[in-house]
Amino acid sequence: MMSKEETEKTFRAWSTYHGLYLHFTSGYDFKKYSGRGKWNNLESMEKHFSKHESNGLYSSQRMIFKKLGMQFPSRPELIYFFLSQFTAGNWYPTKFDSYLYDEYQNKMNNFNQLIKHDTEEIRIYMEEYELGFNKLFTLDGINHPGIMKLVLSDSISIETFTVLDIILEFTKRIDMRLSDPLWDKISKLSKDYRPFLSIDAYGLSSMILRILTKG
Repeated sequence: MMSKEETEKTFRAWSTYHGLYLHFTSGYDFKKYSGRGKWNNLESMEKHFSKHESNGLYSSQRMIFKKLGMQFPSRPELIYFFLSQFTAGNWYPTKFDSYLYDEYQNKMNNFNQLIKHDTEEIRIYMEEYELGFNKLFTLDGINHPGIMKLVLSDSISIETFTVLDIILEFTKRIDMRLSDPLWDKISKLSKDYRPFLSIDAYGLSSMILRILTKG
């Protein structure tokens, strides 16, 4: 039997996961509702876990969330961990990967360097295909926009894509013109991720401009 502290921490991890999962996979707004919903009570958690438990044995999910709750005792820490998984397309507790968390920490701790590196990749792409910057966000017949190709090929990160959208708001224009499941997936992920990124838009836009215009 879990102690009161273990139960509270397990619940915090489970309820935070549930709210964030819905934020990224449905129309639920985690920020607007502060992560709260009909699942935000111990009874809901116990009902969920009990579906996978019998003979007094705890389910693997209960143990996963217990471990996460003990490892990340505060809600901001849990949000950070879940973002490291969701932004990599890793949605399910049994698939959580500590490597993704370490990689995410490195990206966030060196955020400006990440944007700088990715902007260099954009500049190389523009030179290779003889494109102006605005062309990256333009539909050309049946071809995907260049910015989409850069994300799909992992040449740039979802963070850089989202930073550019915060500055330029290009996804709104493409959303209206492009009907494509791959684009919809990227666009939604970026929009859902955006509220969790706190950036210096002016400073980053200046840095991006310097890199793209250097001789």
